[in-house]
Parts: sequence; C-alpha cells; structure tokens
Amino acid sequence: MKYYGFTFIELLITISVVALLTALALPNFSYQIQKAHTETATQTLVNAIETARSKAVFTNQRTVLRAKEKWHQGWILFIDLNNNGTKEDNERLLQEQMELKNIDIQDNFPVANEISFIGTGEGRSPGKKDRGAIIMGTITICPATTDKGIKLVLNRAGRLRSEKTAEGDCSKT
Repeated sequence: MKYYGFTFIELLITISVVALLTALALPNFSYQIQKAHTETATQTLVNAIETARSKAVFTNQRTVLRAKEKWHQGWILFIDLNNNGTKEDNERLLQEQMELKNIDIQDNFPVANEISFIGTGEGRSPGKKDRGAIIMGTITICPATTDKGIKLVLNRAGRLRSEKTAEGDCSKT
C-alpha cells in the first residue's frame, strides 16, 4: 500500500527552512517599518510648515506653527492676528497635529518651539507686524530604534530642504 504525504523528517526540514528565512527577513522588515514611520512623520511636518508659509503669503498675515512642548508631541497652526506668537480665542486654528509615535524630533534654538511666517513668506519671530528676528534652523526627525533620520533645514527665505542625517546625528544623548 502506498502512502501520500510528508514524513516527519521532511516536515522538520521544511519548518527549519521557513524559520531560518523568517529570522533573516525580520530585521529588514523592522527597518522598513521604522523608515516608513520616519518618512511619514517628516512629510507631515513638511506639509505643516509649507501650509503655514503659504497661508501667511496668501492672507498677508502672520501664521505660527507652535509645538506642544516638543515637536514629536504634536503642534498647532494658527493665524496670529496680534503678532504675539500665542493662540488667542479670537485667532483661527488652521491645523492641529497629535503626537507622532515612535519618532523623536530634535531641533536647534531658532525653531525649538515655533516657526512663524510673515506675509512675505519669511520666517520671523513674533513681536511686531512684518518684523522680528529671522528664523532659520534645523529640525531632525529621528526614528526610535535606528540611527538614520531626516534633517529639515529652514533657510532665511522660509524655504525648506531635506537631507539624510549623518551617522550619529540621531544618537540619543
């Protein structure tokens, strides 16, 4: 009588091969997921900054993109009618972003808590209408588990460019 199917040895070899392939593919899969989180967070922040700048130009009014303590905790975007940099009840909220998971966003002083644009599209600190110190700076979006992130550089004219981080730019201190 002839039997069809797998022997126990064939089954063990198949399971071993599948386990080995899974073990080899899993780290790369985790890296791809983290890379997607980083790129999504970067695009979300870029969209918010570009929206703030274009709203300032189109309405000829100061717009402020303000972090909720830290950038990765979220932010609000509003039109700043009295040029003081804080959201008042009579000022229109344009956008609110909730916390970004598995991401750390590092910044330098000029863009530490807010980015403000005037009607010409330039980044300027709040204070007086169409005046204030120039805002230029760097925001680095870092994944929670790897050392490769994306750096956003805001120039004097209020324009953004992005670049990959150098080795160690995202290391935790």
